[in-house]
Amino acid sequence: GLATEAQVIETLRRVAVLVDGQNAADPDYRPMSPAYSSPEWRAALELVFSGCTAPNGYTEESLTRWRRARKETDAAALRDDVEASRLNLALLREAGERPPAEAVLAGEQELATYRQGHSMGGASYYSGGV
Repeated sequence: GLATEAQVIETLRRVAVLVDGQNAADPDYRPMSPAYSSPEWRAALELVFSGCTAPNGYTEESLTRWRRARKETDAAALRDDVEASRLNLALLREAGERPPAEAVLAGEQELATYRQGHSMGGASYYSGGV
């Protein structure tokens, strides 16, 4: 060892702050700091600390696992948003108020069309999105 695991993690944290700053204007970018717990962060750690032991040095297994974790996290959050919207609509109706027509539709449509084929759940050429 040239560096301890703690030193490597501290260096990665400093780099994550820089990368987050560089991507701050991108609305689709998910910052890694200050929580350092996202699937993207965990993928980076796994690649750094386990990359040498991956079969033939392939990174795809790690990347695929953490992409799936991101998609599952996003889908769960979207389901929660849709359920919260349904509850809000029910409360509005119960109070005798008329909710906007598009209030639940957008979230439900997004959930229904959440892209299963794209590795990060977004639009891509191959999934017909771009």
